[in-house]
Amino acid sequence: MVPALVAGFVLGFVLLVAGGESLVRGAGSLARTQGMSSLAVGLTVVSFTTSALELAASADAAFSGHPGLAVGNIVGSNVFKIGAVLGVTAIVAPQGIAIHPGALRFDLPVFAGGRTRTYPWGLILIRHSLTPGQSDAHIL
Repeated sequence: MVPALVAGFVLGFVLLVAGGESLVRGAGSLARTQGMSSLAVGLTVVSFTTSALELAASADAAFSGHPGLAVGNIVGSNVFKIGAVLGVTAIVAPQGIAIHPGALRFDLPVFAGGRTRTYPWGLILIRHSLTPGQSDAHIL
């Protein structure tokens, strides 16, 4: 029984890595054929597809009457992704990674602008109601 579980785990991991590599190569190829930058594809196509599983699991939990599970899935997934990305980056490139100045000029203001627009709404919702509803989600 244990060898079958280990073999299944190893096979699943290999398929996961192969699928991720295929996704990244396919998205890059799509970007080149459509004249898009790789950065734009990385920020849209790849980020959406890597979050689609969490979206499906959270939606299922919410519709099944388990909103705590939905929120825990979202928070836990994001915390893990941030920690894993930063941790793996620090291991692979301890000297740091060069960031293209164009990316900083565009991405940093967009991120900061989006963050500063949604953060106050979150504080307002938490202050006035600990049970946000559908209208609150539309605002955010």
